[in-house]
Amino acid sequence: MFLHAPCPQRLENLSQGHPLYGLDLRTLSDERLADAGARAIIPDWASVWHHLDHQNTAHSEIANLASSILRRVTRVIVWSTRLARLTEDSDFSLDRLDELLEATTLTYIQMVGAFDAIAIINGLLSGQTNYPAMAWQRRRFRDSVRLVAPRAAELMDDGTPGDLYFQAIRAFRNTIHKRMPDVGTSAPHQGDPAHTKAILTLESNGHREIIDTFTAAGWTKFVGIDLAGPDWLFLRPETAVNLLKAEGIPLLNELLAATPADRLGPARFALDDDATLYPRQMQDYALEYLHLGHLVPKPR
Repeated sequence: MFLHAPCPQRLENLSQGHPLYGLDLRTLSDERLADAGARAIIPDWASVWHHLDHQNTAHSEIANLASSILRRVTRVIVWSTRLARLTEDSDFSLDRLDELLEATTLTYIQMVGAFDAIAIINGLLSGQTNYPAMAWQRRRFRDSVRLVAPRAAELMDDGTPGDLYFQAIRAFRNTIHKRMPDVGTSAPHQGDPAHTKAILTLESNGHREIIDTFTAAGWTKFVGIDLAGPDWLFLRPETAVNLLKAEGIPLLNELLAATPADRLGPARFALDDDATLYPRQMQDYALEYLHLGHLVPKPR
């Protein structure tokens, strides 16, 4: 559940001239808190952003892509929060089940988009210009990136955890082009409707790639992602989305850290968070309220 603190959480660790000074954080929407939370869980995003000269039109495309990464991670948080709210009770009407499927699908779409955007940034920084060729799943692309960003290429090389993860989330994302997963409910335990769970059902005729990639990534070992024989996969939406975040956010942050943003020139600014519209206190509150603390990277 998402519960605000019982007493006011006022932004007072700021200069009194700050436009948010005195604001009670409990009044913020989930979406605004997700913006703050995204900044906290991918702190290496700033290592790219601070190298951009926003007066230089040559940097504008990378600036747009970097903004897209942050926005997409925010939307992953927003949709996963909505999904968690939808699964808080066992009243699974058809409309609610459709919303669960939509929320699950959209988190995967946005996460794939974030990885695509960081791939293009690395491609541009390595001198590539052919956008369709700039994709982590392409060996030739990785080999080109390897010349200037060896760690980024290494993270996504064939057979690595990064590669297996990216294959799995792309396979699920691609259901937007193919057959949709079926959505329903599991049988209640001993007839108790409180134990009813929403379930996404995928079978091999329409979803062989998802079954194979989820198995290769090791996801079928987790409770809530069940492989029934070789041809059926049953997913709890909340488990699928939690794995998407738990494995994807650290990987995305590593890719951001490995991106050779210094090729754009020296870091041009490094604002103190408390001088922005997302001060540290807001980020910390967002991490607690949205249950994101486990996604904050450990200090290197």
